[in-house]
Amino acid sequence: MLKSVSYEEAFEARPPREVVIAIARNAGGKCNPITLGMFTHVSNKPPVLAVAINKVQYSIDRQSVV
Repeated sequence: MLKSVSYEEAFEARPPREVVIAIARNAGGKCNPITLGMFTHVSNKPPVLAVAINKVQYSIDRQSVV
C-alpha cells in the first residue's frame, strides 16, 4: 500500500543508519576525527571503506591526511 507523505515525514521515518568516525592524523601526530554518515564498502579482504569528504573541511587538509 502506497501512502503519499511530506519530505519531513519521510525523513523522520527513515531507519537507523550506520555511522563511521574517520580519524586523520597530521605530521605532528595530532588526531582529528570526523563523523561520516555516508560511506561504502569497497572490499572485505582486506576490509576497506570508501568515504568522500569535501575539500574545504578541516579534516581533509592535505597535511592532516596519513
